Amino acid sequence: MPYAQAMAQGVADLNRCPPGGEPTLYALASILKRPIKPIDPACGETKPRHIARIEPEHCIGCTLCIAACPVDAIIGASKARHAVLADWCTGCELCIPPCPVDCIEMVFVPSHSTWTEQNATEARDRMRNRNVRLTQQGKDDTINQIAKLTDTLQGLNTNPSSVTRELSDLDIKKQVVANALARAQTKRNLETKPNHAAEHQAHHDLPLRHSGELVPQRGAPAAPRPAGAALLEVETDHRPRAG
Repeated sequence: MPYAQAMAQGVADLNRCPPGGEPTLYALASILKRPIKPIDPACGETKPRHIARIEPEHCIGCTLCIAACPVDAIIGASKARHAVLADWCTGCELCIPPCPVDCIEMVFVPSHSTWTEQNATEARDRMRNRNVRLTQQGKDDTINQIAKLTDTLQGLNTNPSSVTRELSDLDIKKQVVANALARAQTKRNLETKPNHAAEHQAHHDLPLRHSGELVPQRGAPAAPRPAGAALLEVETDHRPRAG
């Protein structure tokens, strides 16, 4: 959808979709109220609809093409041969780059060479349904992760795995789990209440004052301090100085 959004915002021209050909070009010009231009040759050439074909003898079942297809036109399971549903394939070629063994090619099939308005409508519906499904799966994964981390943390609080483990080691493990749980909860909050979650995260990421120094954020290298320079205080001391 980035190209469609760019056209709607007026930052991209309407002649950059060779697969759509002249019918798509005329339709876009009518909708966007812009003049018709020839297809930009730098974007490719207009040709009849082609269908993706997976060579079964070379397919390793990695599922990368399934994840790339925006209309669910590729079926298969992990470590099993995949296949393309010719009626659903739009010929977008997005499945080709992810294939690690180059076993996908675009072929011309006369019985599937045309692309009608009904084909376009059905493809859009499949793409929307796929996006909804993936969004829901992402939310479910987050919920499951939170539940798993919560159970793990409760188990550490009530049933330590080893009575011989030193208390400091157990506290470290509990803190690691607690931090992971907090990150997962923050991600969940961002999906439901983005403004509050962003404010909470920004507050959480503020450097802490420790021993009169700025403590760098996790993962950030500490800036070198010039020789003889005073330590930078987070809070300004407003007390009057003697003399």
